[in-house]
Amino acid sequence: MTILDPHPEHPIAYPIPATINAIIDLTECVCDLLATQGAGETCWCGLYPGSEVSWEYCGDCGGDVCGMGYVRLALATPYELFPSPAIDDRCTLPLYWALEVGALRCLPTPVDGHILDVGAMAEVALNQMLDARALRAAIKCCGHSFGLGAWTPLGPSGGCVGGSWTAYLDMD
Repeated sequence: MTILDPHPEHPIAYPIPATINAIIDLTECVCDLLATQGAGETCWCGLYPGSEVSWEYCGDCGGDVCGMGYVRLALATPYELFPSPAIDDRCTLPLYWALEVGALRCLPTPVDGHILDVGAMAEVALNQMLDARALRAAIKCCGHSFGLGAWTPLGPSGGCVGGSWTAYLDMD
């Protein structure tokens, strides 16, 4: 899967720094490992811009495939001791990227307002754990030195549930 595939009419005319290539590689690992070691294929998987991920990409796309995987730049900041943020009053400190590496899956909708049975809810929870492990494996095994922070559960909201890891990468 190629995450960065510019159109021929708009080629990238500058070299992409190694740390940005590392984030692209991580995104490809995330998409591959969610499909093979996580809860399965997603409807959408890629590098996501902005301050929040739109959960609208989590929807059901048919054939028992639902959800999304993503990598999002959450923060860039100076540091003295990696990855603890620091105030850089002379613009001399190195920088790191903090990345949100996540997956969202559809939460089954109860029929006629009834709650989900224990088995259905357990399957959702197990899939959430499989995705957490697959995302961690992507961060750990994609060939770059990422720091790993906490995993945070997300949702349920809007028919989706999931979670994300914070990964850290030295920008310099």
